[in-house]
Amino acid sequence: MYTIEAPGRLVVSVSDYGGIVTSVRAPDRNGAFDEITLAYDTLEEYLSGHPYFGATVGRVANRVSGGGFELDGRRYDITRNQGTLHLHGGSVGFDKHLFSSEPISDNDRAGVRLTLVSPDGDEGYPGELTVAVTITVDATGTLSFHYRATTTSPTPVNVTNHTYWNLAGVGTILNHLLQLHSDHVVAVDRESVPAGELVEVAGTPFDFRAPKAIGRDFAAVAELPQGGYDHCYAIRGWSPGEPATLLPVAEVWNTQTGRRVTVRSTCPGVQFYSGNNLAGWQGRSGETLTGQEAFCLETQFYPDSVNRPEFPSTILRPGETWDQRTEYAFADDA
Repeated sequence: MYTIEAPGRLVVSVSDYGGIVTSVRAPDRNGAFDEITLAYDTLEEYLSGHPYFGATVGRVANRVSGGGFELDGRRYDITRNQGTLHLHGGSVGFDKHLFSSEPISDNDRAGVRLTLVSPDGDEGYPGELTVAVTITVDATGTLSFHYRATTTSPTPVNVTNHTYWNLAGVGTILNHLLQLHSDHVVAVDRESVPAGELVEVAGTPFDFRAPKAIGRDFAAVAELPQGGYDHCYAIRGWSPGEPATLLPVAEVWNTQTGRRVTVRSTCPGVQFYSGNNLAGWQGRSGETLTGQEAFCLETQFYPDSVNRPEFPSTILRPGETWDQRTEYAFADDA
């Protein structure tokens, strides 16, 4: 376990098991530090199973349809761990692996670099994939994730972090104000598999172009098969010709505590998940969750991209480096 602190601004703990962010503590407008994530305090709880609390997710986050994909004329069958779908890297994804780890620091930031070698054939994926995830906190209270990967054979890659946030610390997140820098959402079917098109959010419950409470239109999306928000938004301004550009993704505020977070990323999409399937899981203090106690903003490429040539490509080839960054900048309104 590594604990990284920006005095007076942020305290983050990271485990080398699963690359899991196990804790984030941030001050409210009065300077009181509280836990603002859903997670566990012991390794035994993680080993017993959890809904990807804080985990590094890969090789491919989100869903892959049909149990596999075709690449360079060859069919690859990968693990189906959600009915007919492959979800978040399979049955033994990155969230269940032990990473090598080393602490890092420079003048204004500190953190940990986690490294994992995923062997050829892991969960059915081709190529030996070497992944480095660098998680840092800087003096301003910004939590950063830097993902790099190389491969020995062509393979899809889409790594993200799955931390669950609640800026109030407890209770529902439906009163949080959310703004997403997105004009389009990925259309999906009943199993959350993309239909292959981006649809405009204007005039729909998916419209967060201006700040609004997560719960304002929640009743309408709660009737969907996903049970709420669990959709990938296309980030405004992303271009494949400028993949290293950090773009605004989202802002979230909690007016009760004054805490807010600003998200930026180089990825083309962000999966906004409102914690619909948390019901029945155990929280950090042993409480039984009911749903909507936390939200996720998982920056990533679009789901099922490996089967959707119209989406930005997730294919990494030998000699290339998959390189993506995401930042969560924390502040308060004091």
